[in-house]
Amino acid sequence: MTCRRPEAAEPLPRSGGRAAWQRADAGQSNPAGTQARRFVATLAVLALISACSLEDTMPAPAEGERYFAQNCTACHGPSGAGGGTIGLRSAPDLTGISTRAGGNFPRAQVLSQIDGYSRGKSPAHVMPEFGSLLKGELVPVEVDGVLTPTPRPLAALLAYLEAIQVE
Repeated sequence: MTCRRPEAAEPLPRSGGRAAWQRADAGQSNPAGTQARRFVATLAVLALISACSLEDTMPAPAEGERYFAQNCTACHGPSGAGGGTIGLRSAPDLTGISTRAGGNFPRAQVLSQIDGYSRGKSPAHVMPEFGSLLKGELVPVEVDGVLTPTPRPLAALLAYLEAIQVE
């Protein structure tokens, strides 16, 4: 076996250019191409991070408390404990949702109740539909193990209702 001296590599163009990318695709060593790819990948990651803002996260209960005060206190009271009446029915105690559901807060059911999805056109349902009022940017809300795009005001109200549960 004889050792041969490696042949001199073709010099890279100053800008890297198309030839550098073609050599990299052909499996040839190309430090400039590798650096360029790393740079592009880094830019892509930074762009993704900057696109994700705090607005894209689940709202805090305090944000939902404002929506509750504007839309829910007339029937459910300022603390959510109920007490108000609508026609012949009294509004339920919202601080006991988890208790009535066996100890787990039923996010999907609560979301459906607020936005009106779970109700048909039956006159037996007294609660107004707030689906049209709760529009906005979508934020990911975990519902039954799945991140579900949900209008931010609706997600905020959900966070507040979950926070006021008593055992």
